[in-house]
Amino acid sequence: MTSKKTSIIKISAVILIFLSIFFIRFGMLNKSSNFNGLDGYFYGLQAESFAKTGFLENPDMETGYYICGILSYILNDSILGVKIWAALSFAIFCLSVFSLVYSLVQKNKFSYGLTAMIFSSGLFFATGFSINFINNLTGLIFLVFYIQVFVSLYKSKNHLTLKIILLVLLFVLSCISHKVSFLYALAFSVIYTSSKFTKYLKNKKVLIGSLIFLVLFSIAAIYIIIKQSARFANTFGLPSLPVFHKEFINALGDKGFYGAVEISIIFIFAWILFVTDIFLSKKISLISVLLIILFFPFWDLGTDMGYRMMINGTILGIPLIFYNLSILFENKKTLFVNISLYILSGLSFISLCFTPLAYNPELDPPYDYYKTVIAPVELDDDTLLIAHLGLNHVYTYYKNLRDCMNWLPDYEISDDKVWRLAFDADYDRICSFFPEINPENLQKEIKILNKSYILIKETLWQEYLNREEEDISETYKNWFNPYEVRPSYIRKLK
Repeated sequence: MTSKKTSIIKISAVILIFLSIFFIRFGMLNKSSNFNGLDGYFYGLQAESFAKTGFLENPDMETGYYICGILSYILNDSILGVKIWAALSFAIFCLSVFSLVYSLVQKNKFSYGLTAMIFSSGLFFATGFSINFINNLTGLIFLVFYIQVFVSLYKSKNHLTLKIILLVLLFVLSCISHKVSFLYALAFSVIYTSSKFTKYLKNKKVLIGSLIFLVLFSIAAIYIIIKQSARFANTFGLPSLPVFHKEFINALGDKGFYGAVEISIIFIFAWILFVTDIFLSKKISLISVLLIILFFPFWDLGTDMGYRMMINGTILGIPLIFYNLSILFENKKTLFVNISLYILSGLSFISLCFTPLAYNPELDPPYDYYKTVIAPVELDDDTLLIAHLGLNHVYTYYKNLRDCMNWLPDYEISDDKVWRLAFDADYDRICSFFPEINPENLQKEIKILNKSYILIKETLWQEYLNREEEDISETYKNWFNPYEVRPSYIRKLK
């Protein structure tokens, strides 16, 4: 077979796998007619706002919102736009893994690259990245391409100007897309630069670039310690596999146990590679260091940040694992290696085909029910509605992007303009606390929506809580009835 035909077959195989990943993921997301996941309607209202006004409803730099908004504008359908990017971003991420592995591996690079691509797409737990972590996934795409260009810059000075432009652009996109990709971009830059520092010490451009990265990393590290330390404060624990953490399994979703088993296997395999690398080479390689950073064993997987760091570490560790494998087996016969890799590819593709089973729309918030709750609510555009998380985003999305948040307002607003969707409140009991108000006037400030929700003026609600027995009043201060002022770190810019 000629090399041209071989190249065409390889390119066709990559395109076919890419399209398979996209359509399987897109089909999975279409199991629900609503947006997907816990933050589904937040992505929806951000996309809808950008498509209609050119601005995000809640100003942010994260690029996933803007891409969803652009697709929503083109398709004139925000639900379709967000779902397409959710599926497409995962397919692109898998393609970026192929590209990175293919560029790093010397022998059998197509076999390793394609297997890494399919293995990433078939990873059971990764279903969640197409549902709840769209911005995170967008950042990982830029991060993997950034790593590829970064490594390429050190390997060859060809097209130096273009590489530097791409490097800066991808670094910025990695940083603004998500905090995880921001953190890993800095960490990789410093570790990789340090490993190559002495070799390129005489190259002034590389030296200056390395120093800039070190300065940026120091600034970022200080920022993270000061601003994010509270989130990391209780995220460390004794080493334990994901499969033994009930909270971690539950966080993965309906089929979380299978995902936890798969992550545990990959975790163990990464550490076996680490030990094998030390045994064979008598030293610790850069790849092994990066792998152990990603598969850090001391995360408390029962915490939110521990969970997030483990799943991000696993999905980012895949290209490094396959690169490490290529080094360990570089002297093995090509046929043996290729057959082994293609068997793994086949098993991974089967796993990909079954990943839609891991998504159960019934575990999403009851969005259809929320739509019936907000349907009769008609307030002016300049009003603020207070409602619990999820319900607030549904209201904003379907009510002309009117403000609704799951906090008490942290800015000045007229009392006449603030309403609340109170959950599980007794209409008749509330009315009984206001005998001084004419019943007709009272009905204008409090309305029954269904057996679970009432629409009530916020001033009336707060006064009711003051007049109510303390024990009963305290029970209403819960997640379903927001009672805290919005923190400054998530304040909507005015």
